[in-house]
Amino acid sequence: GHFLSALAFAAAAGDVQMHAKGARLVSELRICQLAIRSSIPTLGGWLSAYGIDHIERLEAHNKTRVWAPYYTLHKIMAGLYDQHVHAANAEALIVLVDLADYLTSRITALIAKKGEAWWQACLDVEFGGMNEVALNLFALTNRTAHRLLASYFTPHNFFDPLAQGKSDPLDGLHANQHLPIVVGAAR
Repeated sequence: GHFLSALAFAAAAGDVQMHAKGARLVSELRICQLAIRSSIPTLGGWLSAYGIDHIERLEAHNKTRVWAPYYTLHKIMAGLYDQHVHAANAEALIVLVDLADYLTSRITALIAKKGEAWWQACLDVEFGGMNEVALNLFALTNRTAHRLLASYFTPHNFFDPLAQGKSDPLDGLHANQHLPIVVGAAR
């Protein structure tokens, strides 16, 4: 994800080689995404650096040997967003929309099955700026599903104390986990 962003910024600065490299990488990611969809249709637009089992274990509240899958997804999605916006890569938007749509439908189904509290417990691990990248995507597509995806990454155990004006709700919290959430909320 970070590499996609770096290539996009270099392309925006006029580096033709980095533009081509970014386009090639996005094209290869699309090939991977379509291959996953072809072999396992229920995975829709899934694309990641790891298997879907990481998401499944997180959703089952089995956080052993699962780091923070949505953190990585945020980086990939942000890189795709940057490729589209800064390198004018239309294919990057297609990959991003497919991934976002898949995640929206997956989380919606999980909440319907297990409830909002169950999903909120899934947010106890780092998930980067998923809310921000989903809102950035919503600004491009104006699709309510993308705004809904952003709303899914609003941890109530973090934002409710902030909204209530607690004297120091940030004390002892991991900054790398919580600052991206605040940036996304500001979006």
